[in-house]
Amino acid sequence: MRTPRFGWRGHEGGVERLKGVRCRHLTSQTGVSDVFRLAYLTPRQRHLWSLRLGGLSESDISRREDISRQSVHVILNVARDKISLALKEAAEVNRIQTRHLDVMKGILVGESLEFGHKVVVTYSPTNGIRIWYAHDDDCRECRVDKSWTKVIMKEAQERQVRLSDAELRLPPHKLAKLIFARILPGVEL
Repeated sequence: MRTPRFGWRGHEGGVERLKGVRCRHLTSQTGVSDVFRLAYLTPRQRHLWSLRLGGLSESDISRREDISRQSVHVILNVARDKISLALKEAAEVNRIQTRHLDVMKGILVGESLEFGHKVVVTYSPTNGIRIWYAHDDDCRECRVDKSWTKVIMKEAQERQVRLSDAELRLPPHKLAKLIFARILPGVEL
């Protein structure tokens, strides 16, 4: 099997082409609702998680939201467990072998057993669960479909990833690889 040059294509539903291979997507296989896509989190859990993902400490969140630090701690622990479960279920349903899991950053890195591609599964309060498959970097769809650039930019923004003007002009697959590398420095993508 030919090893693809590196690129990323994200999705949340439907069936896409990956260089002649039909990909199975979580929502197209199981009819998963927004409840799963949002990792089973309540609106309050999502809100506090987004503050934590944005770099605030539990103490900062408790002051900002005017609730006890212990309440913040409990809510974030429950959210962490739900996000962990959702990331692992997304990997299982899509036959992704997990190589690295960082629940606090809402990201799982693995490999598709079916397609032999590297895969990143992300959770963010705005985007919910997203699955990003590595693919050949000459993907025409990536150049045409700019909606995925908006999604990956939201992933970066929520995780406080700073990008230069030159980096913002990168093609979507290179931009995604750069963002994932900054979210998980030292993890092979």
